[in-house]
Amino acid sequence: MQKRRALIKTLSPLHIGSEETLSPVVDFVWDKGKVFILDKDKLIETLEQKGLDTIFFQAVHCQEKLSKFLKENKIDYRHLAIQTIPAPEEVKYEIKRFLHLAGKICLPGSSIKGAIRTAILFWGFKTNKKWQERLKKQYNNWKKAKNAFKETSLDKIFGINPHWDVFRNLAVSDNLKPIASDVLKIVNAKRIYKDGRQTGIKVSLEVIKENTTVEHEIRLGCANKIVKDEFSFLSEANWGKLIEIINFWAKEMIEWEKKSIKDSNIKAFYNSLEKEISQKKSHEFFLRLGGYKTYFDQTLGLILKEILSDSEWERFVKRIAPKVPSKLNEFPNTIWICDNKVIGWVKVCVVC
Repeated sequence: MQKRRALIKTLSPLHIGSEETLSPVVDFVWDKGKVFILDKDKLIETLEQKGLDTIFFQAVHCQEKLSKFLKENKIDYRHLAIQTIPAPEEVKYEIKRFLHLAGKICLPGSSIKGAIRTAILFWGFKTNKKWQERLKKQYNNWKKAKNAFKETSLDKIFGINPHWDVFRNLAVSDNLKPIASDVLKIVNAKRIYKDGRQTGIKVSLEVIKENTTVEHEIRLGCANKIVKDEFSFLSEANWGKLIEIINFWAKEMIEWEKKSIKDSNIKAFYNSLEKEISQKKSHEFFLRLGGYKTYFDQTLGLILKEILSDSEWERFVKRIAPKVPSKLNEFPNTIWICDNKVIGWVKVCVVC
């Protein structure tokens, strides 16, 4: 396999989710633009020394915020903090933490590879009529949108054949160097609708700030026997074709969301992305990573909306999303933003 370094620069706040959450009831205090994550053992020890532990557990049972309890009982939480993270806006709800492995911030290669896979499959379904016909034979089997991913693996669409495991020709490492904790911040995400309305979401996200660069390694080619087909650019390690395809996906997504969302700030953000992509630098491509987007919304949903008749599309959406039949003409209905930018966009610079 050919190896290349990949410098991934965040163009908007990036969140890679984990199962870890922080609660305002027991884990942290927000104060003057910062989140203070407390050491629970020290907190309980301090409360026991002051004879407040029983009252504290009652407060927890009543879901009283930790900041309120500590303030009322005149306890200085600062010496109890094990980490302080910038949070410009008040944090009222749970915080979903960025992925950590062995206590260190991790931008996993699997997330990057998954996004590249999405871009390649979108390109295939968008440009190949035979693929579209095969897709039309499959989509009526789906009961929920999430079925789209597992039901459109290559063997499901094209039949079981070993050479279709072409993505073994692509490997992406986790970050090669430690990511400093000072690149993190806490943000309050919002949903933005087609008509311009914005609604807050009752969860905050720990994100990597924009303009942060993280180094990875991408390996391409020669894991499988070269087969001359739509995917031969992977086995042949054709970097130029890979970059062209990923940027094709990025342009399509940007155009779709820009025409679907009226907000001027989002349009300005996407205009700047389009300008960069239009420069067609042979070593750069653009991806959207992490949560708050879906494989379905960014690939198959858009393809099906184009190739199905209005009546077929309506029946399909009613089946996979029966609670929102009124939203048929608003697909995809919302996008997630913070700091007036769509969450998760990165620029990848491939270097020898």
